[in-house]
Amino acid sequence: MRIGDLDRWAVSGTSWLHRASPLAKWLILAGAVGLAILGATPWPLLAGYAALAVAGATCRLPMGSLILVSLLPVPLVGLYALSRWDGTLATPLTIVAKGMVTAMAGLLVAATTPFPDLLAPATRVLPGVLGDSLVLSYRSIFILAERVEALWLAVRARGGFFRRPAPGALPWAARGTTIARRLDVTTTGLALSVLRGIDLSTRFYDVMRLRGYQGRLAPTRPLALRWGDWRPLLLATGLVGLGLATRLTLGGRG
Repeated sequence: MRIGDLDRWAVSGTSWLHRASPLAKWLILAGAVGLAILGATPWPLLAGYAALAVAGATCRLPMGSLILVSLLPVPLVGLYALSRWDGTLATPLTIVAKGMVTAMAGLLVAATTPFPDLLAPATRVLPGVLGDSLVLSYRSIFILAERVEALWLAVRARGGFFRRPAPGALPWAARGTTIARRLDVTTTGLALSVLRGIDLSTRFYDVMRLRGYQGRLAPTRPLALRWGDWRPLLLATGLVGLGLATRLTLGGRG
Protein backbone atom coordinates (compact mmCIF):
# COMPACT_ATOMS: atom_id res chain seq x y z
CA MET A 1 0.00 0.00 0.00
CA ARG A 2 1.36 3.43 -0.97
CA ILE A 3 0.54 6.87 0.36
CA GLY A 4 -1.03 7.67 -3.00
CA ASP A 5 -3.52 4.85 -2.51
CA LEU A 6 -4.71 6.23 0.83
CA ASP A 7 -4.95 9.75 -0.57
CA ARG A 8 -6.98 8.54 -3.55
CA TRP A 9 -9.39 6.49 -1.42
CA ALA A 10 -9.78 9.37 1.04
CA VAL A 11 -10.68 12.05 -1.53
CA SER A 12 -12.69 9.96 -4.00
CA GLY A 13 -15.05 8.15 -1.61
CA THR A 14 -18.61 9.25 -0.86
CA SER A 15 -19.56 6.78 1.87
CA TRP A 16 -21.03 7.63 5.27
CA LEU A 17 -17.57 7.52 6.84
CA HIS A 18 -16.08 9.74 4.13
CA ARG A 19 -18.80 12.32 4.86
CA ALA A 20 -18.31 12.21 8.63
CA SER A 21 -16.47 15.00 10.40
CA PRO A 22 -12.76 14.48 11.11
CA LEU A 23 -13.35 14.66 14.86
CA ALA A 24 -15.87 11.82 14.71
CA LYS A 25 -13.33 9.64 12.91
CA TRP A 26 -10.64 10.47 15.43
CA LEU A 27 -13.08 9.23 18.08
CA ILE A 28 -13.24 5.88 16.25
CA LEU A 29 -9.48 5.59 16.64
CA ALA A 30 -9.79 6.64 20.29
CA GLY A 31 -12.46 3.98 20.77
CA ALA A 32 -10.14 1.33 19.31
CA VAL A 33 -7.36 2.43 21.66
CA GLY A 34 -9.83 2.25 24.55
CA LEU A 35 -10.79 -1.27 23.52
CA ALA A 36 -7.11 -2.25 23.36
CA ILE A 37 -6.59 -0.88 26.87
CA LEU A 38 -9.70 -2.42 28.40
CA GLY A 39 -9.77 -5.70 26.48
CA ALA A 40 -8.48 -8.50 28.70
CA THR A 41 -9.49 -11.44 26.48
CA PRO A 42 -9.09 -11.91 22.72
CA TRP A 43 -12.76 -12.26 21.80
CA PRO A 44 -13.94 -8.65 22.32
CA LEU A 45 -10.82 -7.45 20.52
CA LEU A 46 -11.47 -9.74 17.57
CA ALA A 47 -15.13 -8.65 17.59
CA GLY A 48 -14.01 -5.02 17.44
CA TYR A 49 -11.64 -5.85 14.58
CA ALA A 50 -14.51 -7.52 12.71
CA ALA A 51 -16.76 -4.50 13.32
CA LEU A 52 -14.12 -2.18 11.87
CA ALA A 53 -13.66 -4.47 8.87
CA VAL A 54 -17.43 -4.50 8.23
CA ALA A 55 -17.50 -0.71 8.48
CA GLY A 56 -14.71 -0.50 5.91
CA ALA A 57 -16.54 -2.89 3.60
CA THR A 58 -19.69 -0.74 3.74
CA CYS A 59 -17.52 2.21 2.67
CA ARG A 60 -16.40 0.24 -0.42
CA LEU A 61 -12.76 0.26 0.58
CA PRO A 62 -10.38 -2.44 -0.72
CA MET A 63 -10.56 -4.55 2.41
CA GLY A 64 -8.07 -7.09 1.11
CA SER A 65 -5.32 -4.48 1.16
CA LEU A 66 -6.43 -2.98 4.49
CA ILE A 67 -6.60 -6.35 6.24
CA LEU A 68 -3.19 -7.32 4.91
CA VAL A 69 -1.60 -4.07 6.10
CA SER A 70 -3.35 -4.30 9.47
CA LEU A 71 -1.53 -7.60 10.02
CA LEU A 72 1.93 -6.04 9.56
CA PRO A 73 2.28 -5.17 13.29
CA VAL A 74 1.60 -8.80 14.20
CA PRO A 75 5.23 -10.04 13.89
CA LEU A 76 6.54 -7.23 16.09
CA VAL A 77 3.73 -7.54 18.62
CA GLY A 78 4.14 -11.31 18.41
CA LEU A 79 7.66 -11.08 19.81
CA TYR A 80 6.33 -9.32 22.88
CA ALA A 81 3.44 -11.79 23.06
CA LEU A 82 5.87 -14.71 23.16
CA SER A 83 7.73 -13.05 26.03
CA ARG A 84 4.44 -12.94 27.95
CA TRP A 85 3.65 -16.62 27.37
CA ASP A 86 1.97 -18.12 30.44
CA GLY A 87 1.06 -21.52 29.08
CA THR A 88 -2.29 -20.46 27.61
CA LEU A 89 -3.15 -19.27 24.11
CA ALA A 90 -5.40 -16.47 25.35
CA THR A 91 -2.62 -14.17 26.60
CA PRO A 92 -0.51 -13.94 23.40
CA LEU A 93 -3.64 -13.85 21.24
CA THR A 94 -4.96 -10.93 23.30
CA ILE A 95 -1.73 -8.99 22.85
CA VAL A 96 -1.66 -9.61 19.09
CA ALA A 97 -5.35 -8.68 18.77
CA LYS A 98 -4.67 -5.33 20.47
CA GLY A 99 -2.21 -4.44 17.71
CA MET A 100 -4.59 -5.62 14.99
CA VAL A 101 -7.61 -3.62 16.17
CA THR A 102 -5.68 -0.37 16.58
CA ALA A 103 -3.97 -0.82 13.21
CA MET A 104 -7.28 -1.46 11.46
CA ALA A 105 -8.86 1.60 13.10
CA GLY A 106 -5.98 3.81 12.02
CA LEU A 107 -6.12 2.53 8.45
CA LEU A 108 -9.89 2.95 8.30
CA VAL A 109 -9.62 6.58 9.43
CA ALA A 110 -6.70 7.34 7.10
CA ALA A 111 -8.43 5.76 4.09
CA THR A 112 -11.59 7.87 4.53
CA THR A 113 -10.12 11.24 5.57
CA PRO A 114 -8.10 13.61 3.34
CA PHE A 115 -4.66 14.37 4.68
CA PRO A 116 -5.39 17.99 5.78
CA ASP A 117 -8.60 16.97 7.56
CA LEU A 118 -6.94 13.99 9.21
CA LEU A 119 -4.22 15.97 10.97
CA ALA A 120 -5.82 19.42 11.26
CA PRO A 121 -7.44 18.72 14.69
CA ALA A 122 -4.14 17.50 16.13
CA THR A 123 -2.16 20.50 14.83
CA ARG A 124 -4.61 22.83 16.60
CA VAL A 125 -4.26 21.31 20.06
CA LEU A 126 -0.66 20.04 20.10
CA PRO A 127 2.42 22.22 20.60
CA GLY A 128 4.09 23.31 17.37
CA VAL A 129 6.97 20.83 17.59
CA LEU A 130 4.68 17.88 18.25
CA GLY A 131 2.28 18.96 15.50
CA ASP A 132 5.09 19.20 12.97
CA SER A 133 6.45 15.82 14.10
CA LEU A 134 3.04 14.23 13.64
CA VAL A 135 2.63 15.67 10.14
CA LEU A 136 6.08 14.52 9.06
CA SER A 137 5.82 11.12 10.73
CA TYR A 138 2.55 10.33 8.96
CA ARG A 139 4.05 10.98 5.53
CA SER A 140 7.48 9.62 6.35
CA ILE A 141 6.19 6.16 7.24
CA PHE A 142 4.81 5.67 3.75
CA ILE A 143 7.79 7.33 2.09
CA LEU A 144 10.09 4.94 3.93
CA ALA A 145 7.92 1.96 2.97
CA GLU A 146 8.12 2.93 -0.69
CA ARG A 147 11.90 3.30 -0.50
CA VAL A 148 12.28 -0.13 1.12
CA GLU A 149 10.06 -1.72 -1.53
CA ALA A 150 12.01 -0.09 -4.36
CA LEU A 151 15.31 -1.13 -2.82
CA TRP A 152 14.13 -4.71 -2.35
CA LEU A 153 13.10 -4.98 -6.00
CA ALA A 154 16.39 -3.46 -7.13
CA VAL A 155 18.43 -5.90 -5.01
CA ARG A 156 16.54 -8.90 -6.36
CA ALA A 157 16.68 -7.68 -9.95
CA ARG A 158 20.44 -7.18 -9.80
CA GLY A 159 21.24 -10.44 -8.10
CA GLY A 160 22.08 -8.95 -4.72
CA PHE A 161 21.15 -12.20 -3.01
CA PHE A 162 23.36 -14.35 -5.22
CA ARG A 163 27.06 -14.79 -4.54
CA ARG A 164 29.48 -14.23 -7.35
CA PRO A 165 30.78 -17.34 -9.12
CA ALA A 166 34.38 -18.31 -8.69
CA PRO A 167 36.67 -17.63 -11.67
CA GLY A 168 36.14 -20.32 -14.27
CA ALA A 169 33.03 -21.72 -12.55
CA LEU A 170 29.83 -22.46 -14.43
CA PRO A 171 27.06 -19.78 -14.21
CA TRP A 172 24.76 -21.88 -12.03
CA ALA A 173 27.46 -22.07 -9.38
CA ALA A 174 26.43 -18.54 -8.42
CA ARG A 175 22.97 -19.64 -7.33
CA GLY A 176 22.17 -19.33 -3.65
CA THR A 177 23.84 -17.35 -0.91
CA THR A 178 24.65 -17.56 2.75
CA ILE A 179 22.59 -16.17 5.60
CA ALA A 180 25.42 -13.81 6.48
CA ARG A 181 25.32 -12.39 2.95
CA ARG A 182 21.57 -11.87 3.13
CA LEU A 183 21.83 -10.15 6.51
CA ASP A 184 24.59 -7.89 5.24
CA VAL A 185 22.61 -6.82 2.17
CA THR A 186 19.40 -6.38 4.19
CA THR A 187 20.89 -4.27 6.98
CA THR A 188 22.83 -2.10 4.54
CA GLY A 189 19.73 -1.59 2.42
CA LEU A 190 17.58 -0.67 5.42
CA ALA A 191 20.16 1.85 6.62
CA LEU A 192 20.28 3.49 3.20
CA SER A 193 16.47 3.54 3.04
CA VAL A 194 16.20 5.25 6.44
CA LEU A 195 18.74 7.91 5.44
CA ARG A 196 16.93 8.49 2.15
CA GLY A 197 13.60 8.67 3.97
CA ILE A 198 14.94 11.35 6.32
CA ASP A 199 16.20 13.34 3.34
CA LEU A 200 12.83 13.14 1.58
CA SER A 201 10.97 14.08 4.78
CA THR A 202 13.16 17.15 5.21
CA ARG A 203 12.50 18.15 1.62
CA PHE A 204 8.77 17.61 2.12
CA TYR A 205 8.79 19.86 5.20
CA ASP A 206 10.69 22.58 3.33
CA VAL A 207 8.13 22.49 0.52
CA MET A 208 5.29 22.81 3.04
CA ARG A 209 6.93 25.83 4.66
CA LEU A 210 7.42 27.47 1.26
CA ARG A 211 3.72 26.96 0.51
CA GLY A 212 2.59 28.71 3.67
CA TYR A 213 2.52 26.03 6.35
CA GLN A 214 2.76 27.74 9.75
CA GLY A 215 2.25 24.84 12.12
CA ARG A 216 -1.45 24.36 11.36
CA LEU A 217 -3.13 22.52 8.52
CA ALA A 218 -6.21 24.12 6.97
CA PRO A 219 -9.03 21.53 6.83
CA THR A 220 -11.21 21.16 3.76
CA ARG A 221 -14.38 20.77 5.82
CA PRO A 222 -15.66 21.82 9.29
CA LEU A 223 -14.04 19.88 12.11
CA ALA A 224 -16.96 20.07 14.57
CA LEU A 225 -19.34 17.17 15.14
CA ARG A 226 -22.58 17.11 13.13
CA TRP A 227 -25.90 15.28 13.36
CA GLY A 228 -24.81 12.99 10.53
CA ASP A 229 -21.95 11.65 12.65
CA TRP A 230 -24.14 9.26 14.63
CA ARG A 231 -22.82 6.17 12.86
CA PRO A 232 -19.10 6.76 13.52
CA LEU A 233 -19.96 7.83 17.07
CA LEU A 234 -21.98 4.64 17.51
CA LEU A 235 -19.02 2.60 16.24
CA ALA A 236 -16.63 4.36 18.63
CA THR A 237 -19.02 3.83 21.55
CA GLY A 238 -19.44 0.19 20.63
CA LEU A 239 -15.69 -0.39 20.64
CA VAL A 240 -15.34 1.09 24.11
CA GLY A 241 -18.44 -0.83 25.23
CA LEU A 242 -16.83 -4.13 24.22
CA GLY A 243 -13.85 -3.34 26.43
CA LEU A 244 -16.01 -2.27 29.36
CA ALA A 245 -18.16 -5.39 29.03
CA THR A 246 -15.01 -7.51 29.29
CA ARG A 247 -13.90 -5.73 32.44
CA LEU A 248 -17.31 -5.99 34.05
CA THR A 249 -17.59 -9.68 33.17
CA LEU A 250 -14.18 -10.46 34.62
CA GLY A 251 -14.93 -8.33 37.67
CA GLY A 252 -18.18 -10.20 38.24
CA ARG A 253 -16.40 -13.54 38.04
CA GLY A 254 -13.81 -12.30 40.53
